[in-house]
Amino acid sequence: MLLSKRLIYRCQLMAILFIGLLSNESTATTHEYNQYPPDTAIKQWRLAYYEGGDYSGYSEYLIATVKGLMELGWIDPIDIPPLSGTRLVWSWLAENTKSEFILFDAAHFYTANWDQKHRHKIRSELIHTLSHSSTIDMVLAMGTWAGQDLVNNQHNTPTFIISASDPIKSGIISSIDDSGYDHVFARVSPHRHEQQIALFHELIK
Repeated sequence: MLLSKRLIYRCQLMAILFIGLLSNESTATTHEYNQYPPDTAIKQWRLAYYEGGDYSGYSEYLIATVKGLMELGWIDPIDIPPLSGTRLVWSWLAENTKSEFILFDAAHFYTANWDQKHRHKIRSELIHTLSHSSTIDMVLAMGTWAGQDLVNNQHNTPTFIISASDPIKSGIISSIDDSGYDHVFARVSPHRHEQQIALFHELIK
């Protein structure tokens, strides 16, 4: 899968912010964390993945975020082969990546398959797991549906929201500066439209 340099750079920035959630509570609050890993891991964070449904862009964002973490040293470098669909990408990451700090848990991949009824069922199952079990340390929530479903006080598991088109308008976060919940992070770029035009120019010339 060919990823633009702009996408990889943008996801590396997200990866650095993601690292803030891997830090302890005090450093995550003050944002005084190091973007590079410590010499010894305190713990290995077990990651889950939740999406509203499969979408080609989700695979690209997931892979680019992982590549950003590799470049920063949080995951051992490895070539990711062309894969179709986020489920295959997640399974491959679970089986093949090596890290003292991060574990992609193959058993905790959740998708609503763009079905509202199934969405309610999956949401309930995931929140129950998050609030009654210690098997998941962090959730990567991909897209608007996933973000909306996990932004609540029914759990306190760190949740990193990626690729939500308008987190404020969709009710995922209160403002650019405040998600409303200490365990939720969603990045909002005030220059996203400018970046989209620049990306279009980069691709089309």
